Amino acid sequence: MAALRGHASSVALSVEEDLDDIVHMVETVQPDVLHLCGDIERVPPDAVAHLRDRLPGVQIMQAVPVTGPESVEVALAFAPHCDLLLLDSDAPEIDGIGATGHTHDWNVSRAIVEAVELPVILAGGLSPDNVAEAIERVRPWGVDSLSHTNRRNADGGFSKDLELVERFVAAARAASAVPAAD
Repeated sequence: MAALRGHASSVALSVEEDLDDIVHMVETVQPDVLHLCGDIERVPPDAVAHLRDRLPGVQIMQAVPVTGPESVEVALAFAPHCDLLLLDSDAPEIDGIGATGHTHDWNVSRAIVEAVELPVILAGGLSPDNVAEAIERVRPWGVDSLSHTNRRNADGGFSKDLELVERFVAAARAASAVPAAD
């Protein structure tokens, strides 16, 4: 993280539920942003408020699972305690929010973007082929891709496919340059 200072923002992702463990990780790693993507019932908005008090100077990005219209209320509950929201898909077989490779209802995501007063990053099944449409429909502050810009490694893991990343970035930039239709 120290090598990135002044060149890029560093983000530490956590699915941890114990607040002391989260604080310890942040104090050890010293990221610019703490990305909370664990179970929102185990780390609810009041717990995030407590983290905010314990971690001054660190931005908090809360992942919100977009499961239906009720997700707007979830986003509104977390928003006062965060600097960013990341809207992602959820799947019961995945520990935490995201990394499913599936899109969710972008109409709900758009409603969240319109309801909160902080930057919203759209994730959830975004690829070079659908990111432009997602940006046009949702008008997020930013976009994120994991599953559809990776390639499987022989060992079963994955790594970024730089060609897919280039296509994703080009499509996102082109879409974000187009003025909103509404």
